[in-house]
Amino acid sequence: MHFTFVLAAFVGNAAAHGVVSSFKTDGAEHQGYMMNYYYDTKNGKALPPLAAWSAENLDNGFVSPNNYTHPDIICQKNGKPANLTVQVAAGGAIDFQWTKWAHFDSMMTYVAPCNGDCSAVDKTTLKWVKIDESGDRF
Repeated sequence: MHFTFVLAAFVGNAAAHGVVSSFKTDGAEHQGYMMNYYYDTKNGKALPPLAAWSAENLDNGFVSPNNYTHPDIICQKNGKPANLTVQVAAGGAIDFQWTKWAHFDSMMTYVAPCNGDCSAVDKTTLKWVKIDESGDRF
């Protein structure tokens, strides 16, 4: 049995932010969405094959508190589904590499099953589960 998933990063408070730069599934490394891809697409380049959501924000993931009920809290501002789907065998390993955080705070990692092709999923229908939490609590 395989688990097809998408991932999202949520943070402990409104000021903490970062993005997943890459992740490994059962030892295979996958590139995350990097902010320079935003400029590449604005200049006519296609996104490389990514199992990561693309976004239209350049602020390292910040979503203001007044937007916590808006879909932008899910997979970023105007987040678009990945163009590649990654499957993980039941009991398989997933390791996430995060970009540097702007300051100290907790960070949490969530995943959700796509139940099919992740490139066509509606982010507002995903059922998220937290798989990791770390960092300081002030």
